[in-house]
Amino acid sequence: MRRGRGDMDEGQSIHLLVVEDSPTHLALIREALESRGGDWRMSVAGTLAEARALLSRDKPDLALIDMNLPDGLGTELLPADPEGFDFGVVVLTGEGDEQTAVEVIKAGALDYVVKSAGAIGDLPHTVERALREWRSLQKGREAEERLRRANEFSRTVLDSMSDALSIIDVETFRILGVNRVFLEEYGLSEGEVLGKTCYAVTHALNEPCAAPDHHCPLRETVAEGDYARAEHVHLDKEGRRRHVEVSTAPIRGPSGKVKQVLHISKDITPQKLAEEKLRAANRELEAFVYTVSHDLRSPLTPIIGYAEYLEGDRGESLDEEARELLREIQNQGHRMLTLIEDLLNLARIGHMEIPPEPVSPEAVLEEVLREFGAKGEETGVVVSLAQLPLLHVPRSLLAQVFRNLVGNALRYAGTGGGGIEVGGEDRGDTVLIHVRDHGPGLPPSEREKVFEVFRRGAGQERVPGTGVGLATVRKIAQSYGGSAWVEETPGGGCTFLVELNAGPDPSGPVEG
Repeated sequence: MRRGRGDMDEGQSIHLLVVEDSPTHLALIREALESRGGDWRMSVAGTLAEARALLSRDKPDLALIDMNLPDGLGTELLPADPEGFDFGVVVLTGEGDEQTAVEVIKAGALDYVVKSAGAIGDLPHTVERALREWRSLQKGREAEERLRRANEFSRTVLDSMSDALSIIDVETFRILGVNRVFLEEYGLSEGEVLGKTCYAVTHALNEPCAAPDHHCPLRETVAEGDYARAEHVHLDKEGRRRHVEVSTAPIRGPSGKVKQVLHISKDITPQKLAEEKLRAANRELEAFVYTVSHDLRSPLTPIIGYAEYLEGDRGESLDEEARELLREIQNQGHRMLTLIEDLLNLARIGHMEIPPEPVSPEAVLEEVLREFGAKGEETGVVVSLAQLPLLHVPRSLLAQVFRNLVGNALRYAGTGGGGIEVGGEDRGDTVLIHVRDHGPGLPPSEREKVFEVFRRGAGQERVPGTGVGLATVRKIAQSYGGSAWVEETPGGGCTFLVELNAGPDPSGPVEG
């Protein structure tokens, strides 16, 4: 048969299965299709058994099935599940009624045709219409299957993640979807979560999170159209507090506008508890150091005083060896007082308020250099100062940094004949300060160890010092978001570098 005037794909052959036991009706059907013209391929069955045999070998594009057949009703060829059709079906009947037509269509047939002369003559149109409908249904089912598989894949991916995930509507703050971990961590069912607001589920609040108590990353993602992050305290079903790190990512609609947000909450409760235990331990240790230092300092004052009295008022009655012993008592006493003061300074770091106004490191350094006036003159070392950026660090701590670093350079490198250079570099969020000398330097194996408490460089035992200064410098740097380290100066010597936050840190200095 030639290609007809239907809207089937060009060059496509249409396979029809006609299940009809009446030779007369079969001849009329064949004649109608041939008169229309078309590239039809027709298979014929006169009974249910013959139809099943043909269907087991080859599936048609469309089946025309008579309602009443010798071995049963034609509707028995319809699958029990309308979604299980492999081909379209048009049911033919000699005597039809409205109720039967409704039942047949509900069972999944595309059409129900009474075999009148006019209906059979118009059968080519009926077939073409049914094929169009069938192919449209197939495309819809294929799209639904793709969507189902995509949703299944997304669900599998989301459920495989170790963090709690939820998808939130940005207009209503209502939760549209969650993964398995979310339900497990909050002890909730989907029915208790879906459609509820995020702030009600995770915060037990009646309105969205707002500053200053809560920074809402969802609002930031909507406003900025980008990822956002915050730390929150969430509540589970039983009201237990959970520290979480929340991050949000935008999900955009066709117009590019943020319509939903992917909300990820990572449970950091163990880390927070560990941090609190560490802070408590540090507080206890610092209190212990403070107490011990205070208790040690109390008897040292009279010991030094008695030694000075004996040397001054009774020195003439003593021999030179005794006077030398008294001087050694005084020297060791003052050394112990210096060590105690250094330990107290180390214990106080992390408990000082951040100044609201920026501090000039240059002014602080000039004060420190005045303190070292005599020592600098003795060594003949010139300290050159470059411009230093402003910092939000307490003056007393900056003074300790310069006092230790410049003091070390004068003590250890002053006799080398080179100058000491102090400068700084603004790096945006941080400031990098350097104190550079041209002395003997440190071997690579010693450069990290010198920042440990009571650790001094090899061969420096005779140089005055307590071994606490560089540990103090590093702790100050770490307390203000940075670090401290030492590098070799080109040509010889040490360059000590201290990195500090340039601006005020809203979280304050780090304790411990």
